[in-house]
Amino acid sequence: MLGLRAPQDFAVIGADDIPAAALTIPPLTTVATDLSSEARKVADAVARALAGESVPRALEPTTAELVVRESA
Repeated sequence: MLGLRAPQDFAVIGADDIPAAALTIPPLTTVATDLSSEARKVADAVARALAGESVPRALEPTTAELVVRESA
């Protein structure tokens, strides 16, 4: 529509590394995180709160990895 092309005219980066990201044209650069680990942290915090235990106000940050493909 605008005649713009990735990555020549702009960069696109995804927020997760779903399998389809590698199959797009051009393949999508993404940030990969361990969502299973994040879900376990949140579930543990909720279970502790429901049990009346103290829960930290902030959870440990997750490690993220940049998966470089052709879109950026």
